[in-house]
Formats: sequence, C-alpha cells, structure tokens
Amino acid sequence: MSSSPRPSSDPLPSVLFVPGIGMPPQALGAVRWALAAPSAVWQRPGYRATEPGSSFDAVVDQLSDAIAELRPSIVVGISGGATLALAWALRTSAVFGPGSVERVIVHEPFLGGLVPELDHNVASLAARIGDDSSLADILAFLDTVYGEHHRRRFPPEWVDRNSITIADEIRMIPEFEPTLADLGSIDRSILATVGELSPVFRRQANEVLASAGVETLLLPGAGHLPPIDQPELFVRLIERELDAEVRSTAA
Repeated sequence: MSSSPRPSSDPLPSVLFVPGIGMPPQALGAVRWALAAPSAVWQRPGYRATEPGSSFDAVVDQLSDAIAELRPSIVVGISGGATLALAWALRTSAVFGPGSVERVIVHEPFLGGLVPELDHNVASLAARIGDDSSLADILAFLDTVYGEHHRRRFPPEWVDRNSITIADEIRMIPEFEPTLADLGSIDRSILATVGELSPVFRRQANEVLASAGVETLLLPGAGHLPPIDQPELFVRLIERELDAEVRSTAA
C-alpha cells in the first residue's frame, strides 16, 4: 500500500504490515483474513511502477510518512520489512504512545555487523546483485533468504515485474548498521520475534536484541515467514498485542 490519499470512507488500519524484500501482499493474505482488526500492507516505493527509493534512509522516510498518514496501533515488519520498521523505530521512539504507534513487532530483522554470520550472508549475496543482474540472480537471493519452497508460493509475475526494485532493495539492506547503543535506546514498545526453525544466525540476532533490552519471543514451528509457516500463531500474537494496547489505553 502506498501513502496516496485514501477515500474518507475507508477505516484506518489498526495493523500496518511491512513485508519483506520481494514479498507480495498475497503472502500476508491468510493472516489479514483471520485478523478481527482492520489492517493494511504498505507497498514500498518502486513496486508496481511507483517511484523507487534512492537509499535505505529514503525508504525509511517514506515508511514514516505512511505511518503518519495511516496512524496504526501496531506496525508488523517481516524480514527486510522488519529491518525498515526497526530503523523507523530507532528514529522515532519518542513518539510512541496514545494516539500513535503503540507497538512494533519485528520478525527477524537484519542487524548489520552486530551479527557477523548474517551480515556476511546478506552482504555477499547483495554484492552479486549488480545494475544488470539477471532474474536468476534475484531468485537465488530470494531462495536463500526465504527458502525455495516458500518463494515459489509467491506469484512468479510479481518477482519478474518488480525485479529492478527488488534488486535495489537487496543492495539497500546492508546500509543499515545499528550499534548496541542504538538498540539500547529502544523502549519497551518493540517486540522482536524469531522462528524456531530459522537458521542459528537469526536466533543470534534476537540474542543481540535481548542483550540490548529489547523484548524477544521465539515462535514455535515457524521459520522466516510466520504468515505462511504459522498464520494462526501469528494472528494470535498480533491480537494479543492489540488487546494489550486496548487495556493499556483504557487504564
């Protein structure tokens, strides 16, 4: 979803999803269908022929604009979307509270050099994606990140049509280099999740976040894509956070 003007009859979403690199909105369909609360999926710049972002920071700026317009209670980022949501939260932790975002859930964000094995994997794969990269190079990256069995559940035409944007995003992600001090500045409004079935370096990322005081949670039976791996579990998690936000506001 872009930040273009919305008809006044459309309800504001309680939940804003920020999908991962190359992840089509359909990947979130089961979760959005099951959620009782209204939700929206942010369409990042460059998809569907919209103006692309020029850098990681520029894309975070555009996410910030969308959040300011849509005013969700909860932002849910997955994979590269989690990285963008975490970067936004690092910038704007002072604005959390009533009338603004109450909670940000980040599932398996990239943390730069704080997790050396993850950093090496992402950076080495991104280095192979040049301006003239083939679709095969991009699919190889997505297969490595999501797993071929999951990536094949994405509409093939989505990846093909948005290949230039996806390549740009792959190159952008390593620009995010938070420090432990940055992560330590995040307040309790962040919840970092990791899948039980994800690689060790993903769990190491959550350990780094936990060491900085961020609340963390292991999702049983899930991997890098909980909306596909464990949609019912992911729905319960989001609704639990929404219920907690409602109780907090009422108090």
